[in-house]
Amino acid sequence: MAHGETSQGCRDVFDAVEGSVVRLSVAGGSPFIGSGFVVFHEQRARLIMTCMHVVDDLPPGAALRAHFSESRGPEDVPVRVVFVDARRDLALLRADDVPPGIGYSVGFFEYPITRYEVVLVAFFNMPDAPVMVRPGTFPGHIVTQPIVEQPEPNLVEFFRASYTSKPGTSGGPVVEPSSNLVVGVHAKGHAGAKLFISARSVRTALRQWLGLGVNEYASESIQDLIGLIAQQRRRSSKAEALGAAAAAAAALATLVGEQQRQQNAWSFFVVSSSKDDVVFRLNSCSTMHGAWVSNSNMSSPQ
Repeated sequence: MAHGETSQGCRDVFDAVEGSVVRLSVAGGSPFIGSGFVVFHEQRARLIMTCMHVVDDLPPGAALRAHFSESRGPEDVPVRVVFVDARRDLALLRADDVPPGIGYSVGFFEYPITRYEVVLVAFFNMPDAPVMVRPGTFPGHIVTQPIVEQPEPNLVEFFRASYTSKPGTSGGPVVEPSSNLVVGVHAKGHAGAKLFISARSVRTALRQWLGLGVNEYASESIQDLIGLIAQQRRRSSKAEALGAAAAAAAALATLVGEQQRQQNAWSFFVVSSSKDDVVFRLNSCSTMHGAWVSNSNMSSPQ
């Protein structure tokens, strides 16, 4: 491929996926631990894929953050790990408060690979230089047949590629430039060998995270499986919020009982809830006084 064509191909890939790629950091700690990319977006929620080794050696209580490209904001948001897969070196993160218009999802290439050009898109570290605020592109080719460490149905598969990689590029998407779809996740590079996790391995990991049997949703695409995981996480979050509401209601019942013994009648309604806290508005029917009550800071109304 001519140099000009390579440059234009990288430019097209960059324009297509820049807004999906994130730099991962630890709040109050390392400003850069690796890259990732958005695989699901809905309202303010995002699912972000990266490598497990990027996030598996963090200190207890470390607060992860995802930074989007400067051209898209810039914005950075808190994220948490929801799934990891040590064998395939994959991890899935979730962000719940992403501003509208930031971090759109990129799709996966799920067809037999007939073209071998690929482009890695990722943030990277440069010695003695400021942290990158936009990702870079690294063109190359797939140079081997798939490296199958474990066959189906528990597929573990990698490809070796010739693109350049730098510290911090782990977790970045490897893109097929004619479609701008992801063929894999960059995992490591050493001694001239660059390996990325295949899209087929990503699909197997998603199925195992969902607890699916061999024949369950056998024809579902990667995007369909990611959608199922997003639904599962929504249900889990709702269940956690309901659990917090039940605990708060029990504490509130004790509080209201005390007030009733003091000849007051009280009513309340839920204002907001999350897995960590539930906020009520508690009103006195006799005095019309009220108070905001939170189960994380329960106190008598005034």
